[in-house]
Amino acid sequence: MRPYILALLVIGLMACQQAAEVKVKVEVRNQADEKAIPSAVLSLSRYVKAGPTLLVDTFLTDEKGQFLLSFVAEKGYQYKLEARKSFYEAALTNNGASYGHEANILPDETDSLVLYLQALLTASSNVKNPKQAVQSVQEVIGTLKANKWEGNSLPRLSWGDIPALLAVGPDSVVITNFPVSTTSRFSMDSARVGQVTLWMIEAIRRDYVRRGEDKPYFLMPPSNAPVLGTRRGNPRLFNSKAALQKAFDGYQKWWDSRNESDTLRSARKNPLGGTGLGWM
Repeated sequence: MRPYILALLVIGLMACQQAAEVKVKVEVRNQADEKAIPSAVLSLSRYVKAGPTLLVDTFLTDEKGQFLLSFVAEKGYQYKLEARKSFYEAALTNNGASYGHEANILPDETDSLVLYLQALLTASSNVKNPKQAVQSVQEVIGTLKANKWEGNSLPRLSWGDIPALLAVGPDSVVITNFPVSTTSRFSMDSARVGQVTLWMIEAIRRDYVRRGEDKPYFLMPPSNAPVLGTRRGNPRLFNSKAALQKAFDGYQKWWDSRNESDTLRSARKNPLGGTGLGWM
């Protein structure tokens, strides 16, 4: 047998051993009444322990709140599925940090999966505009400090939440549970509380610039992770107390000198300008 044919056969056998087709029947339901939630967004991600989470693909549930998920699971990776929908939040977490219900998929064991969400508004709610439903910033901060953050999503926060987040900016306590971008190339196993709250402020600032208004929609991560660094430096070398203090001073100065009658103008200024630091 020719060497290159043998090599192709070996590669083919390795591929078979390292990948397996997985089929999972997924249902998304409302926790309050067990009713199906159609058009819920399902996000399939893969990850390795202590490594970044990578988004594989997204899907929508049908009118029955169902979707037959089929994918090839590669050996060495773990997989999870997250359900989301506008004006719904996770039903099975009580820390306010995750707005989607996540569950792990075990390729050899999972053949069906039910994810639960709950509506933000009920018939007795006094909130008239669902887009104004805001997670308490104090609950967000408490979750961070307790090191109990779940998921990668940023919470719904607005311009008015900046003072509370800024007050925590100097907090140098190291935590291991915090949000990151699902497309992050960095494998961050820790961050400082203040880094994360300043990162959230940056997300609010950029959101205001992008939309020109202040409404608490879901925020987009302003960078790969709440990591302070420079473009040419190793980000791990810059997550020091000194770097955090320097960044905090920049945000505090930016906030104290803001133009209260022209928020958009203030939002367009970079708080880290001149500090030599940036978000990685």
